[in-house]
Amino acid sequence: MLSWFYHHNSLNTKEKLHRLGISENDTCIICENGIENNEHLFFQCEYSSAILDIISSWAPVHLPSRDLLTWRLNMQGSSLRQDVINAIINATMYHVWRQRNVSKFDLKLLTPKAVAHEIVEEIKSRMRGMKFIKAGDGDPRWLESLIDRK
Repeated sequence: MLSWFYHHNSLNTKEKLHRLGISENDTCIICENGIENNEHLFFQCEYSSAILDIISSWAPVHLPSRDLLTWRLNMQGSSLRQDVINAIINATMYHVWRQRNVSKFDLKLLTPKAVAHEIVEEIKSRMRGMKFIKAGDGDPRWLESLIDRK
């Protein structure tokens, strides 16, 4: 049921507007090399891929390259680690979407390195405030290693 919902809601607004004839094109605003749908914007666009590569080199987590919903449903590890990984994914998607809008409306774009730095600092700040109620063996050391990592 969830995969049906995800599939039928995976078109973003720009792609929908293009299909309705309201928008003149459906090309990715950032890279101009693909159809701007959710899969392209968050996983295939060279800009978001560069951000994901930087984030993945900071966090010892293999982030998905597609089908985020299935990946999240099958995620392994303690609840705390899952919370951190979900926060990383959510922050990354938020920042990529924000840069997409800044690119469209303000005609400027931060470098992938600058965006990744914002994401890492945001996640480190969140981790510093986490309670260890849901922590498993090794989780406090894992969090500390991420916070200390550059």
